[in-house]
Amino acid sequence: IGLLLLIALAPLFAEEYSSGAAGVILTTRYGKNKIIAAKCIVSLIIATVAVILFAVFVISLCGIFFGGFTGWQADIQTQLGSMCIRDRLMPVPLRMNNLQFFMFSILMYWLSAIGVAALICCCSAFCKRSLSAFVASTAIYAVPYFIRQFGIGGTAVGELMLLFPVCSAKVQQVVRTSEHKMIDLLPLTCEMPIWIALFTAVSIFVLFFLAYRQFSKHQVLE
Repeated sequence: IGLLLLIALAPLFAEEYSSGAAGVILTTRYGKNKIIAAKCIVSLIIATVAVILFAVFVISLCGIFFGGFTGWQADIQTQLGSMCIRDRLMPVPLRMNNLQFFMFSILMYWLSAIGVAALICCCSAFCKRSLSAFVASTAIYAVPYFIRQFGIGGTAVGELMLLFPVCSAKVQQVVRTSEHKMIDLLPLTCEMPIWIALFTAVSIFVLFFLAYRQFSKHQVLE
């Protein structure tokens, strides 16, 4: 989903610069407010639709290849628990069946997708070419993954990286980490998914604000 969003949204603002349309848009009545806001909203809609289509695709595959949906009621501990023993991972502290875990996963994917969409919008507003926006967005998007993958900064920093879209979509890691709580990072003890939701909401606001400021102050060269 992240790659599809990078390809689809990188030109959102950058293409307006390269085509010269930015000057036309910014001189119209609603160019510096409603059009920019509409682009940001559209990016969230595209991300949401992508996640919905992905969910429908997964459900369809389950129905076709597993002969129905009776397995949805099975406990995830029977699957993830054995994976923990095999791979020496932290046990999953949640009691869910497959359907509940699937719904939880889709929620995490959606939070990740809209966070990525906001990041791409911001990079697109700062870059003058679609390719530059794509490269910048990809680099920023991937950094938290490598920080967590290579253990840079230790366990605490690794848990902090779960707030970012590239890691928050890894649902099994989200529910395993420190009993899905950020006990040692912040003064308040709170469920990890709640921290992810709050971080995503704040990030979207900040990134869209930066995108608005950057695109609206674009100077048209005569």
